[in-house]
Amino acid sequence: MLDGLPVKTVAGLKGRTVAFARGSSSNYMIVAALDKVGLSDADIKPAFVSPADARAAFVGGKVGAWVIRDPYLAPAGLTALFDRFGITPARERVVRTSADAEQPARDLDSRVVLKLLSNRITHKSDIGGVAVGLAADEIGARLTRMRCDVEAATGFAPDTFLVQEMVSSGVEMIVGLHRDQLGTAILPGMGGVTAEILNDTVLRMLPTDALLSHRDACEMIRELRTWPLLDGYRGRPRADVDALAAALVAFSRMVLQLGERLVEAEINPLFVLDSGRGVRAADGVAVLACRGVAAASAHRARSIHAHSASAIASTGTPGPKVAATPFVFRCCASAAGKIPPNTTGIAAPCNASSSSSPSTSST
Repeated sequence: MLDGLPVKTVAGLKGRTVAFARGSSSNYMIVAALDKVGLSDADIKPAFVSPADARAAFVGGKVGAWVIRDPYLAPAGLTALFDRFGITPARERVVRTSADAEQPARDLDSRVVLKLLSNRITHKSDIGGVAVGLAADEIGARLTRMRCDVEAATGFAPDTFLVQEMVSSGVEMIVGLHRDQLGTAILPGMGGVTAEILNDTVLRMLPTDALLSHRDACEMIRELRTWPLLDGYRGRPRADVDALAAALVAFSRMVLQLGERLVEAEINPLFVLDSGRGVRAADGVAVLACRGVAAASAHRARSIHAHSASAIASTGTPGPKVAATPFVFRCCASAAGKIPPNTTGIAAPCNASSSSSPSTSST
């Protein structure tokens, strides 16, 4: 039974009832974490339950700790994180029911996109989790249908959805983070659902403790094979390449501030609108290597959640700092450290001349 004392270290799990799914990544992580502090699974009271049952048991005070690997930022936190670093997100609202969905769609005053919100699914469109071009009076019925389609495809019924303004123009790009033994690199490329098919990206290693320069960002963009699509191909309006370059610089600022805590980050699609209209981040992911273990009470869990992504996005204030472990209860604390200010001086615009031939990246 719950004894009311918070778990602040892995060693503090000794003698406690710990819930996790048998054979899951959480199972292996808790064994490894216990081994590092001289304990074994015999020193805890494992409760092998599904994630859904574990959550209920934890919130209800039936177990002392819940081990789950869930470092993904919630959608609202993700939007705030990108916005905090100067990457403009598409306008959106989180809804739960068909009745809730119509008014946000009317408030956005445009055709909207309806998306499933779930960390379980990477490619939402593959299982009917994305619907585009919806009017306000269509969205309620479409949400009900989406819930049924997703449940039929995956076995679980989603309870959270996103109503987002539909960006009907622009070039879809992807911006990502790549880490390996050589260092940290930033990756722009053609995005959207065809990103993997086109495989048109450019990698550039980030300098140590420095931002990507606006000039380097412009050069990377021009190295894309599909650069002409951004540069007014066959009479199309030229895209806002300078805003795209600024977004790459802002993305590098986020990578620099969060450091190695930022395990993974990607914006896809990032809509690059016509020249002078900027960019809109419509979807993405950010994974933080969070500090902490599942707390020993529901109150503690709520406290951790309150210091999550919004703390990073709005203030940069670190969240709760406890023992560093590879598993968390939805905990994301910001990294400490100083970064350059949110300015890069006067940046020269990207060269708009189409007379130069773009080089082809071999990456």
